[in-house]
Amino acid sequence: MFRTRASWKMRMIARDAAVVGSFLIIASRVHEKHSKRYRLAHMYPLGCALVGIFFAAYAVQLFRDQQEAIAFLSHMPLATILQPVFCVCFICSGLILASDNRDYMRKATKLLIPLVILVLLFVEMDFNYWRSNRKVEFWNHIDQVLKMVNALASLLLISL
Repeated sequence: MFRTRASWKMRMIARDAAVVGSFLIIASRVHEKHSKRYRLAHMYPLGCALVGIFFAAYAVQLFRDQQEAIAFLSHMPLATILQPVFCVCFICSGLILASDNRDYMRKATKLLIPLVILVLLFVEMDFNYWRSNRKVEFWNHIDQVLKMVNALASLLLISL
């Protein structure tokens, strides 16, 4: 089990913020060309900021939480080198997503998309590790993986 309940709550709340941010990005409908009457463009920066907060929180948790770091170090190739690189990339990209500069946001999402795919494939998708070593319930872990996939989908929407 996680060392403290607070670290697991931070993990869940940050992923919930990413889900809310992705729904706000979808609700803003910025990418639609034909329907300008009901566009809620003011929701787009708020959604991007929430997704950015998720990635910054994930980087802090990866750097600070021992259980998250052990999971990362045991699954990623060259993990001792990649852990600080991932933390810096996630924090910088999270801060850029929280800003309102769309050119930098697109560049940051193009940097984040492969990193998130690597984390999903190597760390999050090992169900046996999370169930046997960390005692995470199966459906709770499925929920966390799907929220990470939702954050990836929001990055794809931002990069358009």
